[in-house]
Amino acid sequence: MTQKDWAAASKLARCLVGAFPSNAEAWYGLAVAYLNAGAVETAKEALRKACELNSDLKLRALSDHNLTALW
Repeated sequence: MTQKDWAAASKLARCLVGAFPSNAEAWYGLAVAYLNAGAVETAKEALRKACELNSDLKLRALSDHNLTALW
């Protein structure tokens, strides 16, 4: 995917988070989309929220070599 595609994915993920603010997977997806769109600080915030909602996601993020940059 291109950075433009990831920016579009970020918009969709923001809609999901808006509709389901307590859904940890939605926040995790938002973090991935933001990171790939180049918005690292915003990705960190989204990942932090995902992990607050579901602590198991921290293990997933730590095992994902793309997301380890956010720690």
